[in-house]
Amino acid sequence: VAAPNYSRVRRNARESEAVLAVNEVEDPSAGGAVYVDGDWRVSRVVEKPPAGTSSTRWNNAGLMVLSPEIWPFIDRLEPSARGEYELPQAVAGAVAGGMETRAVPIQGPWFDIGTPESLAAARACFGA
Repeated sequence: VAAPNYSRVRRNARESEAVLAVNEVEDPSAGGAVYVDGDWRVSRVVEKPPAGTSSTRWNNAGLMVLSPEIWPFIDRLEPSARGEYELPQAVAGAVAGGMETRAVPIQGPWFDIGTPESLAAARACFGA
């Protein structure tokens, strides 16, 4: 399942400065809300929006290809409340700054394995 998604993201990266894989969810508050137009151009990225506030069902799936133009946005990052430098914040800044960014929907199962429950679901799906 992963290989076709990687190939689609790479192909789209030839035509824009950044490409984000996205997956559809009920509420992207646990990840990153990605707002797209009808041509899959990303207009906005909101990292961990408050639950129930997003008007998009697209979530940043964590697979991305970024051009070197992302570096000035990375250089401006400040540590988050968790003390981490978070790449999605740089991507959000780049999109807001006009970086041409496309979204590619994930095909097949996708799991955020950040919790024991989601890790167990991924293992069950893939028979591990």
